[in-house]
Amino acid sequence: PIGMVWDAADYSCGYDSTLGIFANIWLHNPDLWSERFCTIGPYFLYWTLLLRQFGVGQTTIEGARDSMRARMHNARPNDFPYGQRGTTIDRIARLVL
Repeated sequence: PIGMVWDAADYSCGYDSTLGIFANIWLHNPDLWSERFCTIGPYFLYWTLLLRQFGVGQTTIEGARDSMRARMHNARPNDFPYGQRGTTIDRIARLVL
């Protein structure tokens, strides 16, 4: 399994755990899970694109996480702040699922 390096400046715990689970599922069969993830919604479509970039070495898993986090922050800055406030797994799940 892959894991993400925690971002201590911009608390990333919720993103690391939630997105890390989906990244590890995707790694077992990228073609199958890309197809399935893309049907869930726009955030999973974006996460799939980032995972594909990770899969071919165009980004790190932390870079993918940070890009996904930026998109979530732009949509709902109060729910997905930067800095040492962090967010919760349920907020992430409610947005992406």
